[in-house]
Amino acid sequence: MVLVPVRVWERLYGDTATTFNDADGAFCVPNRHFDAIQKLFDTSLNIWKGGRGSAKTHSAVLGFLQKCILTKFKLVIIRREYELTKDTMFKHFLRVIESSEYLKSKFTYTADTTCKETKSEIIARGVVSNGRVTVDKIKGIPELDAVWFDEIVTTQDNNEIDPDTFDEIFLTVGREKGKKGICLISFNPISTNKWVYNRYFNPEKAK
Repeated sequence: MVLVPVRVWERLYGDTATTFNDADGAFCVPNRHFDAIQKLFDTSLNIWKGGRGSAKTHSAVLGFLQKCILTKFKLVIIRREYELTKDTMFKHFLRVIESSEYLKSKFTYTADTTCKETKSEIIARGVVSNGRVTVDKIKGIPELDAVWFDEIVTTQDNNEIDPDTFDEIFLTVGREKGKKGICLISFNPISTNKWVYNRYFNPEKAK
């Protein structure tokens, strides 16, 4: 059992996902997104469930980029397969950065890590990389402030992250700084036989 505050958002925003830029090329967030994104950093565990077009991925990227600009911040982004993390989550970060001259001036990046002038880092990892389980390597990353698990449960059982692995990683976030770290898990609507549903959405389990 994860003994931390939980915020569950059944739905985020409207049914559109757009990259927002102002006239000067600086990224900006519409009012309808801004408050929701800020709340991402108010509690340890955030659960975002929304279908395609709900803007959950884009909103998380904007929120984490903003955090990296404001202060030194280390985020690990995770899907089950490392290659999937690089081809989806990490590419979305790069796409948003490349869409804005302001962001491009703030960030540099390699094949694996996005870095900022403040030494913030956005690190792509996978529970499995080249067929090898890499959970211990993720847990060994020092001074983690946040972790984001995208598509933590999916329609394909062999493409999702099991609850024990999730707990192992989540409980290490913020540990070295003596505080609870930030965790975001995001996914599309799921069937009731998935562990995320039974842990966080099942009314019988919540009693």
